[in-house]
Amino acid sequence: MNNQFYTARDLNFGDIIFMLKASLTTIELTIIAIAGGMLLGVLVGIGRSSSNVILRVITKMYVELFRGIPILLQIFIFYYGLKIFNVKLPALFSASISFIFNVSANIGETLKGIILSIPKNQWESSTSLGFSKFSQLWYIIMPQVIRSAIPPSIGIMVGLIKDTSLASIVGFVELTRAGGLIMSVTMDPFKIYLIIAIIYFIICFFLTQSSRWLEKKLII
Repeated sequence: MNNQFYTARDLNFGDIIFMLKASLTTIELTIIAIAGGMLLGVLVGIGRSSSNVILRVITKMYVELFRGIPILLQIFIFYYGLKIFNVKLPALFSASISFIFNVSANIGETLKGIILSIPKNQWESSTSLGFSKFSQLWYIIMPQVIRSAIPPSIGIMVGLIKDTSLASIVGFVELTRAGGLIMSVTMDPFKIYLIIAIIYFIICFFLTQSSRWLEKKLII
């Protein structure tokens, strides 16, 4: 019987390209989660600050549920757990749903605090001018809420970018997973994870700098 020894190869340019392509997948998942999480988060925030007791209770349960369960477990449940009911979701879809629910819960709770901090006389004044509840939210309250919500929301988004690595549990090949695959054949973790760290830094730096520019434009 011949003994065959595995020889690790050197890191090459193709590996770097593979990681860069995987970073686009990371960005794709992040954009989906941010877009869905923001839209759903606005509804959750309005519900959490609503005068309707039932709506407040439902949204509170939603927030407590998706903030209380680790994202890793949520991804696992949506991908593997639903198979019990013969429902098989693609890895990207499972991860996206998990992140959307988690992001919306965090953003919703943030918006709730901002909405409740707006002086009551603004509500009263707009009511006396004949604004409906929807018009009050759309034209008076939400523009103020959006301006104030940008800084904490950016923090949530930066954390989300780094959390996308958890999607690898269902075989989703994002940046960190791609690095792990390359490391298995190059056995050079330092160079690989240094490159991954640099890519993550560039993405997060661009996001934070963009948020600062937006804050200045909106004169927060």
